[in-house]
Amino acid sequence: MKLSKWPQLLDKGQSIWRLILTPFLLSRLLILGAGLAAGRWGTMRPQGWRVSSTMWIDMWARWDSGFYLDIASGGYSYIPGQISSVAFFPLYPLLMRWLAWQDSSRVSLTIAGWLISNISFLGALYLLYRLVDLDYQRQSARLTIWLLCFFPTSFFFSVVYTEGLFLLLTVGAFYFARRDQWLLAGLFGGLSSATRVVGLLILIPLAIEKIKQKPGNSRDWLYFALMPLGFLAFLIFLNFQFGDPLIFSRIQIAWGRPSSVTGILERLADLFSDPDLLLRVQSVWMDILFTGLAVIIFVVVLRKQRLSYLIYTAYSLAVPLSTVSVDSMPRYLIVAFPLFIAGATWLNRSRFSRFAVPSVIGIFALIQAVLVARWTLWFWVA
Repeated sequence: MKLSKWPQLLDKGQSIWRLILTPFLLSRLLILGAGLAAGRWGTMRPQGWRVSSTMWIDMWARWDSGFYLDIASGGYSYIPGQISSVAFFPLYPLLMRWLAWQDSSRVSLTIAGWLISNISFLGALYLLYRLVDLDYQRQSARLTIWLLCFFPTSFFFSVVYTEGLFLLLTVGAFYFARRDQWLLAGLFGGLSSATRVVGLLILIPLAIEKIKQKPGNSRDWLYFALMPLGFLAFLIFLNFQFGDPLIFSRIQIAWGRPSSVTGILERLADLFSDPDLLLRVQSVWMDILFTGLAVIIFVVVLRKQRLSYLIYTAYSLAVPLSTVSVDSMPRYLIVAFPLFIAGATWLNRSRFSRFAVPSVIGIFALIQAVLVARWTLWFWVA
């Protein structure tokens, strides 16, 4: 690269940071305000644990956060037939432990997890903007960032969960693949497979991107070997520690999620023979609504975009739905970034975009504030 181009690239990078910092900071302030207000005036559910009496620290750790805190402080545990931490992949709690250094207290680990999540999310927004900018106008890139920041379950990018880190790694893998920087794509892909099982499948859409590129260095294919290394390292650890490399999958039954074809068929039979099926549907109406919206975007809009995006989104939807459950789908959807690209491009082309865009973001912000309040008070959200 010519030295004369570096000032232009630096100016462009600074411009992008200015564009993404506004929605990032506004949405994170909304989350903080909603959580603090709920903690001040709401009633905490009694069964919830606390990491601190200070609400601005405590509000970031709920539900599955406890498993990441336990792994970071004391390693993995497994109790046959019971919910155990072996279901959770290692990269995020390892980073928490390293950042907290010698301090394994829950307060320090929560702060470490919060820092990792938010820094990762901010980095993901930068790379996502650059990725969208490769194919679409700047307005679409900006709107993608705003939609993602204010989406109702976007607060999961800032809590002690893996969403922020996983988004950074997957978007990074796609971006560097599109830029024909396959070593970086392989490294990001390998780290994503150590964060979530879905990260392993990033091999497929990235292979499609490689095939579509002009013939280049055939050695680039060697970097694909990096992508499953995080997953394989976790399997080796589980086999060494617990004698079963697939224990992370088998333990899913403790959450009521079948991990075999037979289990899925039995779950379907039980579901449709349940006399309280309507009540069960009513209890997950929000999960069904968000899943339906994602499927509509996938079928109507996303199918016209890049094949690699289509495949990544397809398995991002299919893997959690294969458990015959829509629980947590509003959370799983936020890392399926092509859905937000598709939504942004469609809104920008709409005849009513001047009114539709602020209306959608405003509705998203309102719903997110309500969900953050529920999360803070220990109500299940996603």
